[in-house]
Amino acid sequence: MRTFRRFWKSSSGIAMTEGLIVFPIMMMAIVACVEFSYGMFQWNQAAKAMQLGVRRAVVRDKLTTDFDTVFVFNSSLGGTVVAPNAARVSRCGAGYGACNAAALTPLVTYMQSFNSKIEAANLRITYQHNGDAVTNGNRTL
Repeated sequence: MRTFRRFWKSSSGIAMTEGLIVFPIMMMAIVACVEFSYGMFQWNQAAKAMQLGVRRAVVRDKLTTDFDTVFVFNSSLGGTVVAPNAARVSRCGAGYGACNAAALTPLVTYMQSFNSKIEAANLRITYQHNGDAVTNGNRTL
């Protein structure tokens, strides 16, 4: 009984025991922070690549093959300029049909410089009117 009381009252090794309990918990917290930070970095890189890719897609060659017939010139209306309409949409990419490969390849290469995991097969391009009409004299464009 005396040995048992002495064992309970002894404080040698307490710091080591506490360290063995706390160390794995601290390591898990540190690893979780590193993994979360890496995931946020990847997400931010993908978002930035998309932002810059969209900007480049707007000012460069059209990516959809039917862009001109949907938005600019309609031969079925006697060759008139297409009026703005939010319902008009021109799409290409995953699940929508073929894109203009000559314009898509440089765009994907540019976006891959920011995030190498971006692939052309996973992109969907959609052009849509915002519904606002621009008036040029008496003619609405």
